[in-house]
Amino acid sequence: MSAEKVKTERLDEVLITQGYSTHRSSRRLLQSREVTVNGKRITDGAFAFNRHTDHLCIDGKSIETPPHLFIMLNKTQATVCTHAEGLHQSVFSTLPEEYVKPKGLPALHSVGRLDFDTEGLLLLTTDGKLSHRITSPLTHSPKTYFVCLKNECDPSEQEEYIKRFSEGFEVAPFRNERGFFSAPAQLEWTDETNPYCSIYAENMHLPALCLLTLTEGKFHQVKRMFWALGNEVVYLKRIAIGKLFLDPKLNPGQWRRLNLTEESLL
Repeated sequence: MSAEKVKTERLDEVLITQGYSTHRSSRRLLQSREVTVNGKRITDGAFAFNRHTDHLCIDGKSIETPPHLFIMLNKTQATVCTHAEGLHQSVFSTLPEEYVKPKGLPALHSVGRLDFDTEGLLLLTTDGKLSHRITSPLTHSPKTYFVCLKNECDPSEQEEYIKRFSEGFEVAPFRNERGFFSAPAQLEWTDETNPYCSIYAENMHLPALCLLTLTEGKFHQVKRMFWALGNEVVYLKRIAIGKLFLDPKLNPGQWRRLNLTEESLL
């Protein structure tokens, strides 16, 4: 993959991330000190810096700017998306320490969360800006889920589900969470031949399987939406965040770093 397709960052944000300035002081640093990229002095904080190829110096001293980490994890059930080890295993517990707390980068964190009993694609990164963009309700970043339902749906019911999800509908309050009118979502019916139908799901009675793509992230949203239609989710697996799909070769609990092509999809 060509370097031009690798994501760049503003130089002032790189200086902040590496601990050499703050939002207030980055402009002053660029004006008062010799900040160079590949030997050329840069005074504009908006300069597009490429962590993979560019070399940063301040007053002649070379500054380490390692590329951000992007990790695809196939989350298992009964794990939590926090660093703290409590009653349940953390998703970070299987990763090497040099990834969890990388040198020259912020700590690794999950881009959003998956419920305790939900499996599938969890993106881990050190890039806080990208994480905010994906999780912000203003960006409407799509997430796709593989869903197994308790109750069978005949063809007419399947068409009704597709229609209701595409139009949006009222979802009742849950515990301390308010009710809401759902944004339009895309539902597609599938079957056991789907590559994301895991071994766990294959050993169950599967009356109804579907793929659901949402552009919002309410608390327990997938489960609550199907409850509102009189059905129940018995198995849930996230398979995509935007254009990034879970590698079907990753078994539950396994992880790997994204390649540059996959990074460009974020």
